[in-house]
Amino acid sequence: MSSNNLKCIFIHGNSSSEILWKPFQNILAQYFDFQAHNVGYPSRVANKALTWSKSRIVDDIFKNIPKDFKSNPIIFGHSLGGHLAIELASKLPSLNQLVLFQCSPARNIQMLSEYFDETAVSGGLMFNEKWSKDDHKVICDELSYPHKSTEDFRNSININNEKLRKDLGSSLASEGLEDEWELLNKIKAQKSLFLFDSDPIMKTNKIKQDLKELDSLKVVISKAKGHYGLYYEPEILSQEVQSLILKTK
Repeated sequence: MSSNNLKCIFIHGNSSSEILWKPFQNILAQYFDFQAHNVGYPSRVANKALTWSKSRIVDDIFKNIPKDFKSNPIIFGHSLGGHLAIELASKLPSLNQLVLFQCSPARNIQMLSEYFDETAVSGGLMFNEKWSKDDHKVICDELSYPHKSTEDFRNSININNEKLRKDLGSSLASEGLEDEWELLNKIKAQKSLFLFDSDPIMKTNKIKQDLKELDSLKVVISKAKGHYGLYYEPEILSQEVQSLILKTK
């Protein structure tokens, strides 16, 4: 770790963990110091009834950021973690950059719901064809899922995702979804969103089309594919991110 390196905070999405950043992180370690957080989504905790609260999770992340990472960091957020990253970025007094991956900033709950293919989510297609037995074992070990097969794991995730959607709906009904476009406009640091094509659960083209109206967010169409492009194609994404960040820092 170098004191001259840029400080980076990683926030993963639902049904994943900090290990999904590892391939990407290893490639860029010479430029950046990383602080990755294992976020406490309900779907990551087997057989426990938790209420999902966006504000609670963001507060937990903020409390666990080391002091030296709170000064002018780059915040990375993937998928659901991107929504948390937007709120976290709005709370930090100084910010270098905000970088989102396969995220769908929205103005309200209805807009957010239009960006997902519910059939694909409920059918388990969030796991693409590259999902291997080794990936399954690593993820299950990390998340403490005691499942013996990839199919068992997928089924468990589907059940937990259903719970997540119910908890998320209840939470947003009480908290409200703050206008993320407004939050992004208030954040003065550079903001970028990398979108991946061939994502079976998110409507990338619709997100891309709608965000043409949000001038404050730079949208980059990555050559990485699928919902987990940062995990399966880290060489491609790290080169794109390195070019953008080091050019603008």
